[in-house]
Amino acid sequence: MLRVDLGLCRAMAVAVFFVGGAACSDDSDGNAAAGGAGGAEPAGGAGGAGGAGGVALPHADPSATRATEALAVGRSHHTATLLEDGRVLVVGGETASGELLSSVEVFDPARESWSALPPLSEGRANHTTTLLAGGSLLIVGGGRSNQNGSPSPDGVLDTAVVYDPDGDGPGDVVSLGGPRAGHLAFRLGSGDVLIVGGSSDEIGSACTSVPDCYYGKALATAERFEGDAATFAPTGAMAGPRMLFGGVLLDDGTPLMVGGASDTASLKRVETFADDESFGEMAPLAHARLRPVVVSLGSGRVLAAAGKIANVGPVGVTEIYDPSSDQWTDGPDIGAPRTGSAAVTLDSGNALVVGGYDQTTGDVLDELLIFDQNAASWLPITPLLEPRTLPTATLLLDGRVLVVGGVGGLASCEIAE
Repeated sequence: MLRVDLGLCRAMAVAVFFVGGAACSDDSDGNAAAGGAGGAEPAGGAGGAGGAGGVALPHADPSATRATEALAVGRSHHTATLLEDGRVLVVGGETASGELLSSVEVFDPARESWSALPPLSEGRANHTTTLLAGGSLLIVGGGRSNQNGSPSPDGVLDTAVVYDPDGDGPGDVVSLGGPRAGHLAFRLGSGDVLIVGGSSDEIGSACTSVPDCYYGKALATAERFEGDAATFAPTGAMAGPRMLFGGVLLDDGTPLMVGGASDTASLKRVETFADDESFGEMAPLAHARLRPVVVSLGSGRVLAAAGKIANVGPVGVTEIYDPSSDQWTDGPDIGAPRTGSAAVTLDSGNALVVGGYDQTTGDVLDELLIFDQNAASWLPITPLLEPRTLPTATLLLDGRVLVVGGVGGLASCEIAE
């Protein structure tokens, strides 16, 4: 583990990064599953090698990581998206000094090497990247991070771009309904993309522990990218503003939004999005949390772990959601409470949780944890080679997991296998 001096700010963004969380707090940053790994599409890869009778077998869960080729440019607040051919596209983010990145790099898992693709026309961080049905990618919104590592009102974009990874790169620029960063993106069954929540270019509140530090104003609005028309249209709004939240697609394709924060407090609120473009409230969490780890399990249930209560402290308790009964039940504590972890669903249906920041000790974590969905227990495996928070974690088609970058502008990458 790496010990962080909480007195440092932007140059050592890991420090203050995870101390509080929403408006009026000291906060945190964290969930790469949400937007950081290509939006809130369900994690998961192709089936394993054919077994007896041609049945695809799941790959074994990882037990350790090893180093693979580093990025050309270290970054955090980026996205990493699995392409149809198994490559991983990393878009934008920020350097350790807070410089916005327009660069795009692609990882070839067969050669375990990175190569540069055409850059964006402008830098983006705290954006989402979602794979579209035709193989192009929709890159939406974004803006700078504040000294606490959360979306600030500075430089928030009101545009999206369609990116062709096998052609000329960035294509048409499409206008959003308004500036938006730190949101989530869900690819719907129709092929359209739902963009929901996040924060705007208005000031929502000031950071309590850092001077001249502000959060963007939390948004309740949502909009839908209509692929055929290549335009955005407004949908119904959530029950209230929400940023720093987690989300997944349920097995039936329904988007689920979990926790987060308004401009003033952490949230227990849970909502779904329906075909009539309305949001409906579901059973709330027992424990309010912003920046939660939210990830699907192979059983169809949803794991919510970690996160923080604004101005109070980090959360270690785990909760498990059963959509068939609309009920949350308590699971086992995750151990060291943390924010800023990445998470991904493994081929087995278990979940892998990567790194994070422990506010109680000031440590950036090197932990790798597997949540066993059948035993409802946490299994630690061999730690990361480098402590990291806000990395991305992407399940490759062969069942391995690619871990990329993180806060502080890390260029290093690891493969969990």
